[in-house]
Amino acid sequence: MLILNDSRLLGNDFLPAQEANARFRQEKIEPMHDRYRLDDHNDLKDLFKRAGQWMHSSELIYRVQKLNPRVYVQQQINYPDQWGFYAEVQSRLTYLSGFQKGWLREYTAILVDERNLMAGDELRGWRAVLLKLLGKGILRWEQVYKTFGDCEGVNAYRWRQHTRIFREDASNQVIDRNLE
Repeated sequence: MLILNDSRLLGNDFLPAQEANARFRQEKIEPMHDRYRLDDHNDLKDLFKRAGQWMHSSELIYRVQKLNPRVYVQQQINYPDQWGFYAEVQSRLTYLSGFQKGWLREYTAILVDERNLMAGDELRGWRAVLLKLLGKGILRWEQVYKTFGDCEGVNAYRWRQHTRIFREDASNQVIDRNLE
């Protein structure tokens, strides 16, 4: 009786276990993972490209509070290594945005695991914090532009895409109401 250990010699479609697992992952699992990835996932995981201009968290706090003194800063309860911006709404502090203590990258980035999926929380950049404050009506586009400048370089497209609405005059009417 002849026993063949190599399935390729049998003349059928069976693959060795390692090859079959690799093929299954590539054909079935990876397309499912793509559903959970952002459209610019490969850009976001490039930590060097997403670094931009570094700013210390104390500098960000100073500049934002100079623009709007009604913004409060507190250490996050659930994340002790992060600061949080808060504003008083109906006599209660309301969370606006959080960011790391220490040095902040200019643009948000992500860390990935061995499956190329986002691992843990994002590495929030200081421009993402500004975007949240713009969205909540705490800052005006003109203030942000004058104090922090506009974005340049390879990451400019994302910043301009997300700030386009604030660059238009109509959005400032709503923001003016929030600052009074």
